[in-house]
Amino acid sequence: PRSGAGRFVDVCRSGARTAERAREIATSAQRMNGMIQDLVDASRMRSGQMALRYQPIDLPSFALDLKRRLARAVDTGRIRVAIPDDLPSIPADPDRLELVLTNLLTNALKYAPSESEVLLTAKLSDGKVVVSVTDRWVGIAPEDIGHLFQPFYRTDAGRKAGGLGLGLSIAR
Repeated sequence: PRSGAGRFVDVCRSGARTAERAREIATSAQRMNGMIQDLVDASRMRSGQMALRYQPIDLPSFALDLKRRLARAVDTGRIRVAIPDDLPSIPADPDRLELVLTNLLTNALKYAPSESEVLLTAKLSDGKVVVSVTDRWVGIAPEDIGHLFQPFYRTDAGRKAGGLGLGLSIAR
């Protein structure tokens, strides 16, 4: 039989394994919840049941807050937000804007090399605010470009990375 100290060490090791498994389960549950939410959103959009709640959004602070909140789930250290502070407020549904930006940013982080920067910018152009997410990857194959926003379409790289292929169609 093991001594009291030996049993204590065994219990601690077992607890560490249990905690790691619990984190893995929680991460998988979050991923599954995201996929389910994507399916629900896609269905609502196709049926015309997606109601938008417009309100004025201060894009620079919105983007920085989103980056901070995303840090819980992804490595946001590669994201650089370069949005001028003097940009006018935009009328948008904050939940949908978050969904669009999250899809674009996480796609860029997922497919670009791990050492490359992902840039979130916005500018005023012809009275409209244009938002861009840019990465420095090899790009998208010409034969895939016309299909990117189709539901369930995934490029070869997308098939390897997982997911349902709904993110860009929902963002659109």
